[in-house]
Amino acid sequence: MRLVLSLVSLLVVVSSSHALGTSVSGTISTNTSWTKANAPYVVTGATTVATGVTLTIEAGVVVQFAGWYPFTVQGRLNANGTAKDSVLFVKEPRSDTWLGLEFVGSDSSTLSYTRISDVEEDDTGGAVNVGGTARLRLSHCVIAYNSGMNGGAIFNGDGTKASIAYADWTVMHSNLAAYDGSAVFTRATAKTYLTNCTIAGNVSGTSGYAVFSDAGTISLLNCIVWGNGKAIGVLNGGSVTATTSDIETATVYPGTNNKNVDPLFLNPAARDYRLQAGSPCIGTGTGGEVMGAFAYVPTTLNLLEPVAKPGDSLLVTIRGTFLPAYSVDVAFLINKAVIIPDTVGKPLVYSHAFSSAAGGTVWSNFVGDTLFLSFTATERVGLTNQPLVSLRFRVAPGAVGGDYFTTFVPSETNIDEQPVDNLNNGKVYVQTLGDVTKSSGLTAADATEILKFVVRLRPAIDIDLADVTCNQKVTSFDAAWVLQKVLHPEYLFPCEGGGPLPRPAGHPALVLRWQREGDAWLLFGDHAGALAGDLTLALGSEDAVNATGSGTVVANQDGSVLHVGLVDFSGEPLLLRIEGAGVSAQPLILAADFNDGEYRISGSRPVALALEQNVPNPFNPSTTIQFRVPDAGFVKLAIYGIDGQLVRSLVARHVEAGVHEAVWDGRDDAGRAVASGVYVYRLTSDRGVISRRMVLAR
Repeated sequence: MRLVLSLVSLLVVVSSSHALGTSVSGTISTNTSWTKANAPYVVTGATTVATGVTLTIEAGVVVQFAGWYPFTVQGRLNANGTAKDSVLFVKEPRSDTWLGLEFVGSDSSTLSYTRISDVEEDDTGGAVNVGGTARLRLSHCVIAYNSGMNGGAIFNGDGTKASIAYADWTVMHSNLAAYDGSAVFTRATAKTYLTNCTIAGNVSGTSGYAVFSDAGTISLLNCIVWGNGKAIGVLNGGSVTATTSDIETATVYPGTNNKNVDPLFLNPAARDYRLQAGSPCIGTGTGGEVMGAFAYVPTTLNLLEPVAKPGDSLLVTIRGTFLPAYSVDVAFLINKAVIIPDTVGKPLVYSHAFSSAAGGTVWSNFVGDTLFLSFTATERVGLTNQPLVSLRFRVAPGAVGGDYFTTFVPSETNIDEQPVDNLNNGKVYVQTLGDVTKSSGLTAADATEILKFVVRLRPAIDIDLADVTCNQKVTSFDAAWVLQKVLHPEYLFPCEGGGPLPRPAGHPALVLRWQREGDAWLLFGDHAGALAGDLTLALGSEDAVNATGSGTVVANQDGSVLHVGLVDFSGEPLLLRIEGAGVSAQPLILAADFNDGEYRISGSRPVALALEQNVPNPFNPSTTIQFRVPDAGFVKLAIYGIDGQLVRSLVARHVEAGVHEAVWDGRDDAGRAVASGVYVYRLTSDRGVISRRMVLAR
């Protein structure tokens, strides 16, 4: 019986009740709310909602009847269940039946996401009885396992006044009427409007009709009336009209777009009246809707497409969309030699959707490269594009980059033993370290893209792929490694345990020197083996320049600053050639790094004595002066007032050839702050004398 009763709740969700709860009986004479916190509400005697009074029942409340008691609504009842937490009107576990809901006033009441069952009425209707001038709307309700003389689920009309009942997206099944209308009975001046209702598996005694009108009016739209014995009956001038409905009769029931064809319920023997794929009631209702109470949701399972590198751990996830089900079986193929189950000291299943359901269990087993999974629970589990399961795997070290497909086995995959409508296969994309273009293989283009990133021509890059040296940064040295592996696939990156790039011993230092050639400046460096460099150069102007070299060079000019990335395997001393209007003067090396610091840069060797403009200028409180000397020797750098008087001696010593700098803090040789004004700084060596002006602005 547990299975059958659970299946009744296809449109509602049963919430667990408290052990104690609240006892009720008698007349509710003031506006009242019943809350889930105080549930269950146990009806211990006849109960009435008085005229002019509203009883509000919040989602998740269970109302239990401890005996054969009626629940009469003279005022208004609003039961506000939700799709995930319904309102229940049921018998108390130790009781047998109760007398149902009776609406007899003139107010309007609403029952949303409400389940009504276990009613046995020995007079007129069954579960819901509407009379007087009451108005009742039922939406997304389940009315099942009830009985009465007429109208096992809904009885509308007391014979004297025009009550109205509306029901939409409501299921009425497994109800019994001793005479007529096992599901719906409407009489006299009453009117009943049914929209997107499923009426199935109900039984009537005398005439056998599921929907019956005795002088009343019944309207059906987008409804399914099937498997009830006789479908529709009328008496005493009553009328039952139907539009776009599937009704089991000897011939197609009169009306627009009606049909008489098996709706293909999912499992009617188990009272599961959802629609199978291919049902003639899917998409054939008004406006392309379904017929019946269940919006059809195609079942879908998706194998996702994770991305990982050789040696990485990863999760292979299946997402699903399906209505609540008790079981899901899945089988799929995976290349277990490359995508290896990561089960050392831990289970294969990382998480699954059935774990939070009562009795939720999962089994898994590999047969060759096929993984079989089975999920079961004692309560239904439904998903809407949510993870069904995540599984632990790892990529084999040394795995070749590319796509490793994961493929469902349709014959072994089902939901509640029904085939899955949509099975979308997936893959594991194994990245090749260094493959920043993600072309499933290393090429020189990958090295070029890394260089572009280094010189800021490319704003972003996949650091995990580009950093083949595993030092948490991306430099030209990574590009050099990529090119080396393109030429020599047997090489291993440092991230893979490889050693250094070929570089002869005895060359710990790299001496840089500039040389003028026509309109170009050439940068030389004595080196052998692989060399990768990141350079930032200050140009003489913002005019455009062109940078080339004996190896691969990528440059990006930003005003008067040139960013250069280069990779050179030739061993040639020429590293860089810069030509253009922007290099009338020798470029200044602002920063230089080669082979991620493997080479010690001893400085560039200028070809002429040079004194740069101080930075900043004007300044306060200090400024930096950079100068270049082509040969080692004695150099003097001093500050003078505009009157030619010595203010401060900054440098007066022997220096090596190269680029040097000094800082003036705006003080004289005695340590006193000097006044604002124009000052001259002068560089003197055996190569000559150079002077420039600067401004101190305090």
